[in-house]
Amino acid sequence: APLHRLLADQLLRALTMTRYELSNRTRRAVALVATLAMLSACKGLLDVQNPSAITEDNLKADEQTLVFMENGIKGGLRGEYPWMAAMGAAFTDEAISGHGWQPWNAYDERKVPPDNGAHAGFTYGLLQRARGTADALIPKMKDALGDKANNNVHLANALAYAGYIYILMADHLCSAPIEAMGKPVTPDAMYTAAASRFNEAIQIATAAGGSEIVNLAKVGLGRAQLNLGKNTEAIAALTSVPPAFEAWLKYTASASLSDWQIYNF
Repeated sequence: APLHRLLADQLLRALTMTRYELSNRTRRAVALVATLAMLSACKGLLDVQNPSAITEDNLKADEQTLVFMENGIKGGLRGEYPWMAAMGAAFTDEAISGHGWQPWNAYDERKVPPDNGAHAGFTYGLLQRARGTADALIPKMKDALGDKANNNVHLANALAYAGYIYILMADHLCSAPIEAMGKPVTPDAMYTAAASRFNEAIQIATAAGGSEIVNLAKVGLGRAQLNLGKNTEAIAALTSVPPAFEAWLKYTASASLSDWQIYNF
């Protein structure tokens, strides 16, 4: 090739590479400027304006923190109870059920496989979420209370609600795991777990002077023992409960269809 053509090709290649390098440098510079701008805009974002709002003592045994955890457990029972009452009634023909979504109709037909969408997403899912919430929060409440755990009404109430959660699981499921990565256990194992929580609730509530919680737990204990076939123990648990005693699950009305757990059946 002629010498002038070779020189022209080399010059063109050099100019192209130079433009490419400049373009890369420009992009890097723009990216750096943008990053610095973002960082400067975020300056102070994580600064604590009120450092005394949450202290180490608050997290240890603050009354409101304990109430939050207690309400989280109670909310789990509230969330599962109406669904289990409605679908349990459909399954046993205590209620006539019809729904536009076929998975719900499986309850009325008494054909509810594990992969049924209503079972997996609502009944079983809500049962396990309520159980998991209770089993996760109660140890945290005990750790926060320390020596005061033996006579705290919030812990006693949380344990009573946890017992009822286990009863609902045992009433409606043939088997289910009750530990993370654990194997499924029988309803009797769930009733036994419920009885353990009721007994602890009775002991703590008695020490705290919470007679309503004591009666609530005794009623649950009597039911758990009865379902275990322990009739003598069931009678012993219920003997001291006043005949007029009653307890209610309260619901909050909501007009939003997205609030699946607030349906007041």
